[in-house]
Amino acid sequence: PPHPGLTFPTMETETMRIPAHQIMVDIETKGCWPNSAIVSIGAVAFGPKYPDFLDAVEFYRVITMDSCIRLGLGTDPETITWWANQDQKALAEHARKDAFDLANALRDFSRFMVDVEAVWSRMDFDAVILANAFRACSLPQPWDFKQNRDWPTFRKLFSAPSDEPPWFEKETPHIAVDDARHQARWAAAIMSRMGWPGGWVE
Repeated sequence: PPHPGLTFPTMETETMRIPAHQIMVDIETKGCWPNSAIVSIGAVAFGPKYPDFLDAVEFYRVITMDSCIRLGLGTDPETITWWANQDQKALAEHARKDAFDLANALRDFSRFMVDVEAVWSRMDFDAVILANAFRACSLPQPWDFKQNRDWPTFRKLFSAPSDEPPWFEKETPHIAVDDARHQARWAAAIMSRMGWPGGWVE
């Protein structure tokens, strides 16, 4: 597995259902526009049920570039150049043999996103690109736009220096599920310190 020692649903998982939770979403793409091709989707449920994040419910799909291109989703040269300078572990994920067609990955994602209270991401990037991908595949988005929460704004306004968690040993930045997990742990730490529901405080 790409991340030994960390538990998350495998690529073969057929049905994933979670109770009402906060969900941190991260995507990797080949562009920065709303119609950008998606490399991968990662999502992590967080809250009091998962204090150590080693048994948290997670979602991860790597997506074939061909399936994105067929739907009219595109790439841009600046992003391609940026990827060339990233960690080789993150780049290796782009070539996984068990990558999914975009529509099938989004259907799996919809099965994961059940009874969700709030969806955290960068709203002007992840949320916009995902919404466009659902439209391109003629699939309904499984959460309402009112459930979107902007993670960078929340972090900027409320994070204290002690809230940012260290990266787990097996995690790599720009692997979508690793980014989502790291951001979820950070958000949960902020919420816990502030006594907000959805952090580690019931």
